[in-house]
Amino acid sequence: MICLDCAVLDRREVPAVGVCEQCGAATCLAHAWISRRAGHPAGMAGLAVPVTRRLLCGFCAGRRTGACPAAGPGVAAVQPSR
Repeated sequence: MICLDCAVLDRREVPAVGVCEQCGAATCLAHAWISRRAGHPAGMAGLAVPVTRRLLCGFCAGRRTGACPAAGPGVAAVQPSR
């Protein structure tokens, strides 16, 4: 599996290290955003769930932060294949 951002933006094949939690795109280490989160299960109080790691691609991480590092000028021109 190759990184989607590398294939689209840089036109090169780089092995992926994971899959984005939100959109399912394969992502390499350079485009991966890893965050940690601890919280409570929905509707439950008390002890927090242990810290978990979340992996997002550059595009989805950019949507959350307001800056989209993966959205370069070439992204809008990419058309889905049929």
